[in-house]
Amino acid sequence: MSELVGALTSYPTAVFSGLLGLVAAYWVLVILGAVDLDGDGGHEGVLDALSAKGEVAGTALDATAAKGEATAAALGDHADGAVGIDEAGAAAGAFNLRRTPITVTVSFLALFGFIASYLTMRHLAPLAPASLPGWLVGTLVLLGSAAVAIPLTSLATKPLEGLFRTKEGRKRDELVGSLCRVRSGRADDRVGQAILRDDGAELVIDIRVDFTGGPAVPMARGEWAMILAYDEERQAYLVSPYGELVDETEPGAEGRARMVE
Repeated sequence: MSELVGALTSYPTAVFSGLLGLVAAYWVLVILGAVDLDGDGGHEGVLDALSAKGEVAGTALDATAAKGEATAAALGDHADGAVGIDEAGAAAGAFNLRRTPITVTVSFLALFGFIASYLTMRHLAPLAPASLPGWLVGTLVLLGSAAVAIPLTSLATKPLEGLFRTKEGRKRDELVGSLCRVRSGRADDRVGQAILRDDGAELVIDIRVDFTGGPAVPMARGEWAMILAYDEERQAYLVSPYGELVDETEPGAEGRARMVE
């Protein structure tokens, strides 16, 4: 047991152990917040403290990275196998680590980095030449573990991409030209509602019939109309009867498809 604790708290595994501990604490707080066990918001102070610790940990990692760069520059041939910070950053972009929220990505990076660092220090580090100082071996293992964690994180987060993908709704101006169907009993220049299908979802929108191009004849339930513009003052869409625009009482299949788009 003492050997395991020593391995987890020794450099470089301790870096990933600390990061993994912060990640675990974060997700515990997320779970507690999800079930609302602390309705008074008492966990906010803990979150602030955790954020401050995360900044300290980030500073420590930056210092470690700087030390690794200095080591690589000083040792020349021995540093050929190390992964530089710039290369690691480029690799992170190439592996598309932004497909999930940063908290999820960091969680996987911490987990895989921890596993790679622990196994490497336990099984491969003892095989290193005795002439190499321990801090150099640890730094190389740290950088190598991070390099291994990046592609593994990319593979792990790929199936989760769809869960965190958000899609913005169409703007009001983008609905101009779409077809809708009157939902209310009547629709005129003062009142009216219609149904608009947007990507499979039925939206109920407020409409006002534009009578500037024809007689003031109210529209009835079920009639088709085309959106002409959005009236900011009345907070409703201006529409015109479909028949007045195309000389048809009801759009065909091709026309109805525009309602779905």
